[in-house]
Amino acid sequence: MIYLFHGDEHYLINEEVKRLKKKLSGHSVEKYDAPKIKELVESLKTPSLFTPERLILVSDLDFKVDEDLLCSALNDLDPRIELVFLSPPKLDKRKKSYKLINKKGEVREFKSFADWEMDQAAEWVIKRADALSKKINKKTAGLLVEVSGKKLFALNTELEKLAAYTGAEKTITEKDVLSLASQKEVHVFSFVDALKGKNIVKSLHLQERVLADRSPVITLLALIASQFRTLLYVKLLQEKIKDRFEIARKLGYSPYYIKKCIEQAANFSSEHLKTIMETLYDFDLRLKRGESDKALLPILVEEICSG
Repeated sequence: MIYLFHGDEHYLINEEVKRLKKKLSGHSVEKYDAPKIKELVESLKTPSLFTPERLILVSDLDFKVDEDLLCSALNDLDPRIELVFLSPPKLDKRKKSYKLINKKGEVREFKSFADWEMDQAAEWVIKRADALSKKINKKTAGLLVEVSGKKLFALNTELEKLAAYTGAEKTITEKDVLSLASQKEVHVFSFVDALKGKNIVKSLHLQERVLADRSPVITLLALIASQFRTLLYVKLLQEKIKDRFEIARKLGYSPYYIKKCIEQAANFSSEHLKTIMETLYDFDLRLKRGESDKALLPILVEEICSG
């Protein structure tokens, strides 16, 4: 069997590899990191000295070089070999090697949660906490996602730390999340929250903290854009739909989170939110051209909080 696992959520790829190893516990395991195709093909043709059942994990293979040789080897693959390609660079679905793997084996993409999938990320946190013998409610799970981001490696690491931190306590609380989060994460979370509340004094104060923490401003802008994009979607939907449960259903968020967004969106007009999105795009370009983040960030705070 041939597998191709790709995507930006490496935690899920690693978990899938663990499941395969457990399922194929009688197989010998061989790993190759960015091998040349000729080297890999030679290995596929060479029988194992220990057992004919082999699980071969291949990371970062460049499919573009010697593609014909690879396709020939895949067509003649020993049926006792389980071959897994992991996170190939610049995957091209038009290539015949990809089409061959898709036809003969299994191709799976592991994607991170999108900006609008906050609710799904919180559900993942709840399930993962349960696997660690801990309880966490949806509100607290959502806070952890807001503070730590949606990448599962980061969320899993934070949950494991929280599980150790809470000890014999069965429930993880909001206080636990904020107590254990780094000051850097808390400053970013509080800064974005102050912006959504149009609290200019608090925003300017926290902006200094964020800059002192040396938080990547490009990443910070992306987070702010994600949050304000959601507020804009909510604001526009409110013009047609009054029921927050229906808005939540359309956007794929929990009703609780939408209630919070509705409260925050009330601080802004639709036009102001559109202007903020345009400003964020403009500032992103200016930062990438080398303008000073220390000069631009206060202007952004002024634009958001004074409009």
